[in-house]
Amino acid sequence: MAQARKARPISPHLQIWRWGPAMLVSILHRVTGNGLAFAGLGLLLWWIGALASGPAAYQTFIDWTWAGTAGGLQAVTAVLGKIVLVGLTWAFFQHAASGIRHLILDVGAGYELESKRALVDHHDGRFYRPHRAVLGFRAAALSAGANRSI
Repeated sequence: MAQARKARPISPHLQIWRWGPAMLVSILHRVTGNGLAFAGLGLLLWWIGALASGPAAYQTFIDWTWAGTAGGLQAVTAVLGKIVLVGLTWAFFQHAASGIRHLILDVGAGYELESKRALVDHHDGRFYRPHRAVLGFRAAALSAGANRSI
């Protein structure tokens, strides 16, 4: 007679893992990559098409995505355009910094015992890992860009 198997997950499930900054940065890397591929590519192609079509088409692009000079629906899309452009800027810097983090981790840097000892905070025993640098770089780059465009 066959014994009944316990209901176990085939692979580690999300309930097992503790959420942490490294997991957040890795997931954000995938999300920002997809966002840049879809929203960023669409906006880039629209911008290039407007640029190649002449000054009137380019002015229409600017009015619908940034200026909203005609009012009404154009003003609403200009506000949404600014939100999308700030979001794409954030996604770009997040994805770039996270990509550099992945390159460093793929090389194997920071896995040696001596380098780990150098990265330990002696007050609480935590590691200063590259994900903190990614989050800090993203915040600094986004705030510098926002201050420049205002």
